[in-house]
Amino acid sequence: MNQKHGIHRFWTEPIEVNCKAGNTTLRLYRETENRVTVAAEVVFWDAVGQYYLETLNGDLPLEIIEELIIEAKNVITHK
Repeated sequence: MNQKHGIHRFWTEPIEVNCKAGNTTLRLYRETENRVTVAAEVVFWDAVGQYYLETLNGDLPLEIIEELIIEAKNVITHK
């Protein structure tokens, strides 16, 4: 994802697989007025075989969350 929504720009980056912790993460960043923050993370935990969404630093538009979840399911590979 790399898109503008209102005054914000959102983009994602996969985080290196953490084999020791048993998870894979897709991180969502938000840029507002040249300030970058982590907006959310989708984590797939191998031990439970499920995705978890954690939002950080404020509200997120539902449209962005929906796209983040779709992307995470396409990008994160698991056993």
